[in-house]
Amino acid sequence: AVRPAPRPNLSWAPSFNLLGARWGGCSRDPIGPHDLRDDMQHAQVAFSTLLEIAAERESVGAFSEDLIEVRAIDRGGVEVPEEITLDSIKEMVRLLYYERQRLSRKALESILTRVTPHLDADPNVARLPGDRRVVVVGDLHGSLADLVKIFDLMGWPGPDNNFIFNGDFVDRGERGVEIIATLFSLKIVFPQHVILNRGNHEDVKIGRVYGFFDEIMGKYGSASLYYRICDVFALLPLCSVIDRTAFVVHGGLPRHRATSLAAISQINRKDFRTTVKAAWEGGGHGGGCMPAVPWSTASRSLSIIEDLLWSDPANPETEPGSERCSEPNVLRGAGTRYGTIMARDFLGRLGLKMMVRSHQCVEKGWEEIKCGKDTSIWTIFSSSNYDGVGNLAAVLVFEVGTNDGSGSKKSSHHRRRAA
Repeated sequence: AVRPAPRPNLSWAPSFNLLGARWGGCSRDPIGPHDLRDDMQHAQVAFSTLLEIAAERESVGAFSEDLIEVRAIDRGGVEVPEEITLDSIKEMVRLLYYERQRLSRKALESILTRVTPHLDADPNVARLPGDRRVVVVGDLHGSLADLVKIFDLMGWPGPDNNFIFNGDFVDRGERGVEIIATLFSLKIVFPQHVILNRGNHEDVKIGRVYGFFDEIMGKYGSASLYYRICDVFALLPLCSVIDRTAFVVHGGLPRHRATSLAAISQINRKDFRTTVKAAWEGGGHGGGCMPAVPWSTASRSLSIIEDLLWSDPANPETEPGSERCSEPNVLRGAGTRYGTIMARDFLGRLGLKMMVRSHQCVEKGWEEIKCGKDTSIWTIFSSSNYDGVGNLAAVLVFEVGTNDGSGSKKSSHHRRRAA
């Protein structure tokens, strides 16, 4: 049975209460080595591989995307109706998850076509009003079981139940196709109530290394379908703001303190199928990664994208003296490491108290770093037993209209509902 514990309200969020839900033990079949630190310790190996892939694809010129169309046939499977509804999405998920049926290529391509105008209409900095419930979901990494669990616990998206999915939908898990088919379908039905932030794995090159390309080839035998999906990934917003409440981004903050939301809003995000400046500049222009804009403009824009999607916070509790940290993220090979002072100043300029990010697997599914002056960084990770390490998963819920001004800002005040 689910028995939520009582939780005091937060005095500094007048219209919101925070509700955390966490769970564990969802069955999944991870792809890749069982090493939580792959993204960090093996970054240089990964990027070397990326450059090799790029060079290989450059050598075959304009025909590179057609070379691997060896089994590009549609073997049938679950279809989608002409009009996608919430009920039809629920039925699709039932067939894909409980019945383990296959999504047809025709259905996937139809979803990609229909979601494109909705994603294209979203700004780089998506916004949700602060007067309604918002559920923030962290990394899913191809775990359809965890997505189903989230909807069981939190309900499905709708006008009174807004969702921000905070990137890294694919790679490492085997059900990335089913994840994006579900999320994109929900975006079609609820374009104003479902926000899909981009993560560092929604990347044409990273997907070649960490499993999503192999998943597409195994299910559909089509490289061109993979590249079409990556075109859609490039349309995803770079970050979100919950009005008067929180800044939501996959990784972290821009390295240049003067970078504003206005500067982020001016980026032509659809030009960038890769999120890593080093891979792009180091010869990684294959696969249509070279933006059709002046190099200096593209380089500045990609630096901001990389920082937003790849960066990590320094925690003073485990790294004493790191409050002023602002340095390259050498462990990942991309992005920055930012301290609590940098985060507090950034939030202060926005008039916000919370930054919600994902990107790192944390044991409890959530982690709070206090930044001072009633500000904090929250990490939310929603893929349980990620790569077999046994972690719990969590979501963060901003609940409307239950604040009575009491309580304090402590993670223990989150109600946890364990399944």
